[in-house]
Amino acid sequence: MSITKNSIMIWDGIVTASPSIGATNGSFDVSWEGTLLLHADAADPSTVEDPFRKGSGTEVPSEKSFKVTGKALPVDGVADGNRFKKFTMKFNRGTGWDCDGKKHKDKELQVISSLQWLGSPDGSNSLCTAAGEDGFGRFIGLGYMKPGNRITLCRRSALQASDKRASWDAARVLKATMEEIYDEDEEDITVKPPWKCDVLNVQ
Repeated sequence: MSITKNSIMIWDGIVTASPSIGATNGSFDVSWEGTLLLHADAADPSTVEDPFRKGSGTEVPSEKSFKVTGKALPVDGVADGNRFKKFTMKFNRGTGWDCDGKKHKDKELQVISSLQWLGSPDGSNSLCTAAGEDGFGRFIGLGYMKPGNRITLCRRSALQASDKRASWDAARVLKATMEEIYDEDEEDITVKPPWKCDVLNVQ
């Protein structure tokens, strides 16, 4: 099953992080590993439900898997070792991900997320966004972190050149998402899971 502009991939896996040896900029070595699901007909992201699992701490059942590794830097630029704040993770190594019976590797994968689950009632603290490029074109992603530092992220791939989102980085995806679904009075996001919002719609 190939990837088109109407398909959505769900990446679900554990993030592990350790301080980069000798670094003074607050960087962490990061790894993200788990399983993925492909929804072929998901032009409307509101039709994509949270993936089924047999228990809260178990992997999503799938024959497809992924493993990517890289570096994370704090979004605020402050090297204080705080894993609960937002980091920009750039994954450029690892074994890649499965699709069409083949192993694929991203040309670019950037994810903004905390490195550790906070457990805050404000859903924006658990919000994760992504952007990058694979063999099918540019993509963006949207999801959230769960207990156990598990990120579940929906990825809209094969963006058309005329789609303004093709030029977005993960920070721009986060900005657009917050503008659409964050309620300042309620101090929470209004769409859960967050990928059901219009940011991931086919355009």
